Amino acid sequence: MFEPIDFDTGIKSLREGIRTSSTAQLWTKNYTGDLICHLTGFDPVKKSFSLWRPGQMDGDEFKALVTKNGEKNCHFTISLAQVTLFFKAFFVDCDEIHAHFAVPDSFFKVQRRAHMRISIPNGYVLKVSFKNPIDVTETLHKKVIDISAGGAAIFVTGEEQVFFERGTILEDFGFTIKGKNLKCRAEVLHTRAVPDTFQKPGYRVGVRFLGLNAEDTAYVNDYVNSEARKYILGL
Repeated sequence: MFEPIDFDTGIKSLREGIRTSSTAQLWTKNYTGDLICHLTGFDPVKKSFSLWRPGQMDGDEFKALVTKNGEKNCHFTISLAQVTLFFKAFFVDCDEIHAHFAVPDSFFKVQRRAHMRISIPNGYVLKVSFKNPIDVTETLHKKVIDISAGGAAIFVTGEEQVFFERGTILEDFGFTIKGKNLKCRAEVLHTRAVPDTFQKPGYRVGVRFLGLNAEDTAYVNDYVNSEARKYILGL
């Protein structure tokens, strides 16, 4: 999950990335791909940081890309030893080999896990269907609480939670993301009561996807990353 971090901690993490010449992925509203760069410097007086421009892109080309349509913000993902850092920074200018950005106002971090996971925001509905583990002639439809490329958490009622013991296999586990139908099997990992702040009492059932092919796994991963950017960075 994404978590805001205080400014001083964010600056410390950014400077750690600069000290170790960490790789940074950046993207803009004007460019659908990821640009891969390396952090190179920090200027406390100008309150800016710098990076090598990606690939063979010259300064004019880079500047034209990030300032197209009046947009001057870039969005960054930086993987450090202890945390993955996310932030939005304002493009300042380029010199002969570097691009310079203003120090961001806020930072986010994401947990270390095999797959990034996002919660489904209020007002949005993502549902899964699968064979009832007690009666396979019946198909159940359940709301998704959160999802990653490796699994999901679904909502069940208090009466239903006894059907979802650890290790239970859910057959024909299917869901649709952005018009694409995906299907696999799923293994129950845990069942926990939802927080009191949830919309209604019940349980979250955490499952792991089984047999989701590489193409579909990549598709879910791209969706999760895309939605995370929209939610956290305002894209």
